[in-house]
Amino acid sequence: MRKMENFPSSNNTQKEELLAKISDKKSELERLEKLLAPFENELIKALESEIVEVQELTALYKKIQKEKKQKRLLQKQKGKNYVPQEAVVPIPSYKEVASDYEKKQRKYLYREAMIYVHPDKFSLESDQKDLATDAASQLIELYNNGSLEELMAFHAYVMSGNLVEFDSVPVSKLDIDPNEYLEIQFQKITLELRAFKKKQTYIVMTTYDNPMDFLEELKMYYADRIFKLRKRTRKARK
Repeated sequence: MRKMENFPSSNNTQKEELLAKISDKKSELERLEKLLAPFENELIKALESEIVEVQELTALYKKIQKEKKQKRLLQKQKGKNYVPQEAVVPIPSYKEVASDYEKKQRKYLYREAMIYVHPDKFSLESDQKDLATDAASQLIELYNNGSLEELMAFHAYVMSGNLVEFDSVPVSKLDIDPNEYLEIQFQKITLELRAFKKKQTYIVMTTYDNPMDFLEELKMYYADRIFKLRKRTRKARK
């Protein structure tokens, strides 16, 4: 993690610029969300019955598919050549919705930090190997479930040559460049704003002469979807 301690005035200027840009992007996103909300609410209200029916039929269809899968499994288990398969334990994933930029940052930080804390590096040093094993476990946990800020802090700490228990280290002592973190936050809000402007309802509202004409298109879409779901679930609904 790069340091900028030798350029305090430049560092502060960059920080102020980043904070201003983040604030502008957030303000624009909030303004557009407020502008779009009444239109979306009007569409939802007009399609309430169709939306509810699609949800109910979808849940029923998933239940049918699950029962079919369980039935096929039971049939396989009765066969002579059936070999039980070991259950695959899913790897925990980062829960928050992250932008492509953030995902790349997380992967980069994880890989670089893992090089420094991997237990194999300390195969001839038993005391250090135990610390490295703990550090590697913490790194994996942060990569899967931690925030980007926490991962950045851990990365900065291990890159400085430390292998002690990370949780016991005061945050104030972590070598984190705040401008680098703000740059990531700016990229995140920029991508969120870009994604918002690609929403179909936003495009309709800003390009249609009469945005409510879109309601007829949605009704046709839901009618077709309901027809197909009713067909797939007709036996279960009798």
